[in-house]
Amino acid sequence: GRRRENHPGNRRDRGHGHADLPRSYSPELNPDELLNADLKRNINASRAHNVDRLAHETCRFLCRRQRQPHLVRSYFGARHVRYAII
Repeated sequence: GRRRENHPGNRRDRGHGHADLPRSYSPELNPDELLNADLKRNINASRAHNVDRLAHETCRFLCRRQRQPHLVRSYFGARHVRYAII
């Protein structure tokens, strides 16, 4: 294949050895994924026998989190997701 020098995935700062590449998706660096993990830990699968019940439990969890801003802030407190505060 033909080499694409100016393609964004091929750009490199050759003078400094620094790659100027976009970050690939890293779920462990995403505060949304911390919320998702919290949701999965807190939703009792035995209570969610069907899609409607799962939706109800999910809404209930998210409404609770809205009233707990200290817990929402904690999703951004981990060292690996602090970049998201900027």
